[in-house]
Amino acid sequence: MTAAELRHDHLSIIRALSGAEQSRADLGRTLGWARNTVSSRLDDLLAGGWIVESGDQLSGRGRPSALFRLNEDNILVFVASFGKDQVTATIATIGGAVLARSVIDGYSLGAAGSDGPADAARLRDELVAEASVSAELIRIAVVGVTGPVEDNKSMPMYADLTVDGASFERALGIPVVVENDANLMALGLLPTLDAQSRSLVFVKVATGIGAGLIIDGRLHRGLRGLAGELGHIPVAHGDGIPCNCGNYGCVGEVASAPAILNQVRNDGLDVASLDELQPLVAAGNQIAIATLRQAGRDIGEAMIGLVTAIAPDVLVMGGRVVGLGDHLMTGLRETLYSRALPATTSRLRIESIRDAEDAAVRGALVMGFDRLFPHEPSATA
Repeated sequence: MTAAELRHDHLSIIRALSGAEQSRADLGRTLGWARNTVSSRLDDLLAGGWIVESGDQLSGRGRPSALFRLNEDNILVFVASFGKDQVTATIATIGGAVLARSVIDGYSLGAAGSDGPADAARLRDELVAEASVSAELIRIAVVGVTGPVEDNKSMPMYADLTVDGASFERALGIPVVVENDANLMALGLLPTLDAQSRSLVFVKVATGIGAGLIIDGRLHRGLRGLAGELGHIPVAHGDGIPCNCGNYGCVGEVASAPAILNQVRNDGLDVASLDELQPLVAAGNQIAIATLRQAGRDIGEAMIGLVTAIAPDVLVMGGRVVGLGDHLMTGLRETLYSRALPATTSRLRIESIRDAEDAAVRGALVMGFDRLFPHEPSATA
């Protein structure tokens, strides 16, 4: 039984088992089904390899009841996250266990010699061999991209390149979901919040600056997937600097990785990459530290309206620039705490993470699960 052959009642059981193992009686109570219906659908899913018996539970008098859970090792997801100068490919179980990962620096979609779908298929095959798993167990792929996404396609707002899910499906031979990478990271961070925290802003600062927004526990994609284009908010420090979006003064032109490297080079540091800048930051170089702190102030300025408008519980910063140290975070907090609405920032948690790619994979697994096993009416037979 393939994913396409699963009926709505099969999907209902799979979704019910996604949180915890359950017995036949548990599932009958959860779904409101007769015992015979539950047993019949469980038999289908057991035969298809989608679920397994996980053991017995005591149920008072009589024989123990069998417990059932998702067969996570039989449901794998391939994740390919395409940055502007890097691609990260991962194979993971639907439950979150990473089986293999590959990171290729210097890769850019649209560059001469690159073919996103074909390159993704090659990376998938390499990881399958590395993890010693069957390619047939990879049920779905999630492709992360840096721009906004609409109708499973990236929008060519500032370049001619479009990432189309259909082309990846032809190359990989499985369903494909295309999503903005910051959205995936935000979605992957949601389960790490405490139960009272339902709104989150995740900001990725790397080659560009983008944000993923979780509002009341749900990913907010906005009109045509455009929510979170934080890098194109004008700030005072960028006054007069042209941006490829057609406007001037966008924060991405003064606080992204390329802008930071340009600034420190103009101030006399001979560095070509963030890897070369890192030891200077660690050694306390004042030019590097001052530049990062100003970048944090600029990003904070761009976020004043956003933080005031949606009043999130948590703001999380990630990306390779944030990984250089705490100086960008210091500048960000300085601006937000001094200029945003005090009632909003007094309880706002501002954090940073170093494992943004891990968060992206977790978010991709959530999206992959929802695509494979969509919500359907819980019907009884």
